[in-house]
Amino acid sequence: MKRTEIERREREIRRQRKREEALTRSGGGDKSVGDYINELFGLFLFNEERIFNTTEDEDVLELLEEIQEAYPEKAEVIVKKAIRKTKVAAKDQAFAELSTLMG
Repeated sequence: MKRTEIERREREIRRQRKREEALTRSGGGDKSVGDYINELFGLFLFNEERIFNTTEDEDVLELLEEIQEAYPEKAEVIVKKAIRKTKVAAKDQAFAELSTLMG
């Protein structure tokens, strides 16, 4: 094997180790706040007036529980930003319904 080939493989190994260390430092690849906002936004069924599935959709309820476990201090902010991203007119109503589900 040529010297350049050996050096290239060593560099690849070092890069892989750095990636693994970065993942362990950041919590093992858990979802970020932005990931939760986008996922919650993706679950909403809405038109320009209101969000329809704030109380009866099990996927939304499960995601809210997951958000509260992962980021209990930022759960309200995540929900507000996901609602704001929908650009519906009845933002306050949607937040009130979801906040009763969060407890």
